[in-house]
Amino acid sequence: MWKLQPSAQMPAGVLSLLKVLSIAEPLGALATLAGLLTQAAAAGFVLVMLGAIRLKVTQMRKGFTGEGGWEFEFLLLVGAIALLFLGAGKFALDRLLFGI
Repeated sequence: MWKLQPSAQMPAGVLSLLKVLSIAEPLGALATLAGLLTQAAAAGFVLVMLGAIRLKVTQMRKGFTGEGGWEFEFLLLVGAIALLFLGAGKFALDRLLFGI
């Protein structure tokens, strides 16, 4: 993907977004697992899941359930919202490093 050039099927904006997401999503996942900047990572996941749900509903014309539905993305969205508002808990690095 990093060597792809923009084309009619993959415009430059989409390609740039995919490159950014290919770095941001794994880093956010690692930060969330470690409990480091959990609420910031959760905010990013909320945006990513909203984008994934929008893509499945509008472009792919998928329903909530069924083959390729967006119920899994919805569950991840709800989990990310919970982390965003509640934080990671008492055993997270956020509490140890920042007192959050």
